[in-house]
Amino acid sequence: MLTFFRRIRKGLLGQGGVPKYLLYAIGEIALVVIGILIALQINNWNEWRKDRIVEQELLHEVRNNIQMNVARIEDLHEFQKGCAKSCKTILDVMERRQNWSDSLNEHMEKALVILPPTLSFSSLESLKNRGFEIIQSKILR
Repeated sequence: MLTFFRRIRKGLLGQGGVPKYLLYAIGEIALVVIGILIALQINNWNEWRKDRIVEQELLHEVRNNIQMNVARIEDLHEFQKGCAKSCKTILDVMERRQNWSDSLNEHMEKALVILPPTLSFSSLESLKNRGFEIIQSKILR
């Protein structure tokens, strides 16, 4: 290919066609510019594709974290319902001035337990580190 262009260049210069040579040089420059633009476009497309893959992975991770956190909160809510029932039982015994029994010890233990929720925010931290701009949807962002 290079020899082909060399022959054309030498032929144009040998014939004394400076304007033809300039036209040839401009054409060669245009070909190089077009090649660079095509390479840049392919690179941009590839980067966009990689960003969409990362976006999907991050969104799946966020969804999984939310589902896990909801399950933890629901479990904690059920546990707290049991604690509330134990508190009501203790209050009923106290209001009726009944004698203390061994079953009240279990209710007292349940009533005194305080469990803070352990929620996971790792996917949100990953998203913050990566940048929220990676998410295309304005609503999700």
